[in-house]
Amino acid sequence: MKTNPMRYVLVALLALAGCNPEEAVVLYPPLSPEPIQKSYAPDSVLKYLPQLGDVNQVRQYPFGATGKPATSLRLMEFTENNGSISYKTVFQYDPTGRLSQWTCYNQDGFIWSRQTYRYDEGGKVEVKTDFNKDVPRVSYGIQITTNDLLPVYTSLFEPVANHSSRVMRTEVVEEMPLRILQPGTTLSRLSFGTDGRLARQDVLYRHGVDETITSSSIFKWNEKGNTDFIHNVSFNNSNVSYYTYDDKPNPFRISGDITLFKNLLPSGWAGISSANNVVSMEVVSIAGVHEKLDYRYEYRPDGYPTTMKVYRNGELISTRTFKYNE
Repeated sequence: MKTNPMRYVLVALLALAGCNPEEAVVLYPPLSPEPIQKSYAPDSVLKYLPQLGDVNQVRQYPFGATGKPATSLRLMEFTENNGSISYKTVFQYDPTGRLSQWTCYNQDGFIWSRQTYRYDEGGKVEVKTDFNKDVPRVSYGIQITTNDLLPVYTSLFEPVANHSSRVMRTEVVEEMPLRILQPGTTLSRLSFGTDGRLARQDVLYRHGVDETITSSSIFKWNEKGNTDFIHNVSFNNSNVSYYTYDDKPNPFRISGDITLFKNLLPSGWAGISSANNVVSMEVVSIAGVHEKLDYRYEYRPDGYPTTMKVYRNGELISTRTFKYNE
């Protein structure tokens, strides 16, 4: 079957961030189409401002040790089938159980992309991302035939000295396939609330001593450790992402991937830093654009999902299967 090559590129970008249990015991059926109910930003969203922590704030996992899942269980891989496209993401961990690398493979077994993690005792985390050198040429009908990788960008998470409620993220783009991201350096300030969870993310532009916020995201958490909504504001667009959840543990959380907050993308990575699994996500923009997705799961007896199916207005658009180390 002939596949639209551009869809491969989209799947690869989604991956940027990709045991033998007993029979699963819970299965939800597909949903029927339903009208969009949410508005762009009611007063409850517009008026919400998180209370930020102070210089001694203790940050929640994965930006700190507090709240780390007390389990030896680890997500080892997941496979995504999206129409005629399939890819597999395999996770590796160091001897202490920290995520050291994940690798995304296409349906032919060649590497699409790879992220490698490096930690230091001061709390810094460096994440290097490589792409297959053939990815830019896929749009011209040339498929990946080797595992030759090229460096694309590096993300550095660095706690701010004498201010524990802040972490600076520096992202250096060397060369991005199809110029999805422009080469250069982006600086982001992550601010944490009094509960230790990420409350605000500001993308910054600096010129000398002057600093300008070019875009901002505000996270509203509930008492169960899930994001109720994320309000995104930039110069040319604003939107709100609303979420609902099940009561089962989220497999991506046990990976400890510090980059998950960056990669909250509608088609697959939604809510993956929350404690539980997303059941629905609705994105509403100030321009009137709506996106509604519903997620249904099969679970292991311990509650971790084995299968996730994504529906748009009742239509199945993707299926994801999970494998664990035990």
